[in-house]
Amino acid sequence: MLGILMLGNLDKIFVKEASDRIYVTVKYDRDLETIMKKYEDTYVLNADSGLVEVPYGQTREYIRLLKKDPEIQRIGPMPIKPKIDVKNFVIEIRDQITGYTQGEYGTITYRNRPDRELPIDPQMEKMVARSFSYLIPALLTSIVAGFLLALLAVWLPKIGSVLDRINRLLLAMPDFLVVALMQMGAILLAMALRKKVLTIMQFGSDTPFLIPFLAIMLLPTALMYGAFRIAVTREWEEGYIKTAYAKGMSRPHVIIWHIMRNVTEDLLTALPRVVSVAITSLVVAEVMCGVFGLGGYAINPDLHKVTSLPATCAILACFGLLTHVLVAVLRRFLVVKTKEVA
Repeated sequence: MLGILMLGNLDKIFVKEASDRIYVTVKYDRDLETIMKKYEDTYVLNADSGLVEVPYGQTREYIRLLKKDPEIQRIGPMPIKPKIDVKNFVIEIRDQITGYTQGEYGTITYRNRPDRELPIDPQMEKMVARSFSYLIPALLTSIVAGFLLALLAVWLPKIGSVLDRINRLLLAMPDFLVVALMQMGAILLAMALRKKVLTIMQFGSDTPFLIPFLAIMLLPTALMYGAFRIAVTREWEEGYIKTAYAKGMSRPHVIIWHIMRNVTEDLLTALPRVVSVAITSLVVAEVMCGVFGLGGYAINPDLHKVTSLPATCAILACFGLLTHVLVAVLRRFLVVKTKEVA
């Protein structure tokens, strides 16, 4: 979590504005020093130029506060020569951690109102629901599809050869290219049918589902197929399969009660990597489709500034960590039983 906070605030270590000074211009019939006496911890350094000293690292807070004063005409930061400021970096992380303990997860600023910072908290629930509505179904589908395709590849070697080629192609293609091809296909299909077939970008409440879902599902499916392909091939050649057939067991019975049980460890080994890839695909799909979710909102063209990125990254990281915990629990209670039976 500390690593997420540090990476999310990496831009704060490079400063081009003074961390403890601002410029304040009051109305022509007002006195700057008199007005600033109303605000604690401030000191007028130069009344002619309007230079005011404020507590270190709180320039944005004082700018927001002073903008509400009707006696102040203009206010802004003090530009300085760009430099590395570790103290400012530490203070920003400290303030964010303090905000998290108070239920504040950061702000977003829209381009049409660059002077107004809006808390991300009211939209967080919708963002989580929107992103996980793709992520969880796509993960479950990729596991099932990967296993079924692996069975089909072993069962029918000619089809398996074709699936192996498709699998290598999918693993070689970058995520953004997959999404772009889907969007292009949806546009061409809409032009041919003269009506909208699929939503390819988010417009208001009209949010795309199929394209992000498929984009998140494809690469994890390819990874699961590769893992299951090796595992199912290995189990298919084991002697107990022939013994089971000799005892009169049907093929579905052998697949369900023997093969599926014995490839559980292969599934658990591949699952953490599959989840990581799915989260990466989620971010790419949401950015490409303009979806205002956990992965895509930070690069939304309508936003001017985002300070809530560490919080949303932490949510996705926690999902990945929970997957590792689930895998550890299942490995302890499921794989041991599997080995005993096998």
